[in-house]
This record gives sequence, C-alpha cells and structure tokens, in this order.
Amino acid sequence: MDDPGSAVSLPHFVPRLTSSTVAEIPAIIHTLCRASPADQQTALETYFTPTASFTHPFCRTGSGPYSRWLIKQIYRWYKILSPYIDISIYSVGMLNSYNAHLYKRR
Repeated sequence: MDDPGSAVSLPHFVPRLTSSTVAEIPAIIHTLCRASPADQQTALETYFTPTASFTHPFCRTGSGPYSRWLIKQIYRWYKILSPYIDISIYSVGMLNSYNAHLYKRR
C-alpha cells in the first residue's frame, strides 16, 4: 500500500466474516456513508459488534460498551460535513475471519 493513511480499518466488523459477508461490504459502506440515519443505525446494529472500534487517520474510537454509538456519530457527522458522498470501493481484503480492511488507492 502506497499511503498508510489511506486505509480504514474496521476491526470487530462482524463476529465472523465469510466470503458472502465480504461481498456485502461495499453495500454496507455505501449505506453507512450515503443512507438515512435510520438505515445507518440498522447497518451498524446488523454488521458491527457492540464493542466495535473505528480507526481512521482523523478520528478513532476505542473498543468498549459505547463504541458502536460513537461510530454511528462519526458516520452522521461525516454525512453532515459531506451531504453528497461519491464513494468507490475497489477491493476488500479479508486478512483473517475477524477483521475487514478497506483500502483506497489514489
């Protein structure tokens, strides 16, 4: 990877990733970035564990009892700052069955 700041790591994304779940990740990310707050919350409750964490070069959460709530606030804040988001996901890699990493190439 050329730029280490271009990775968004989503540990604890789902309790156990499968190849079918990996195929769903682009749609999940589109929902988190572009859908209504209610749809964002549904996606978070469906695909993120209660103690999920979020790591990004500009913001991060720890892993704890309210971390999924914090992640929801990050995506809502993101949508307020950028009401129209044009996002493309070029690949999803599964490093192991417990982590998903999304990489953006320039």
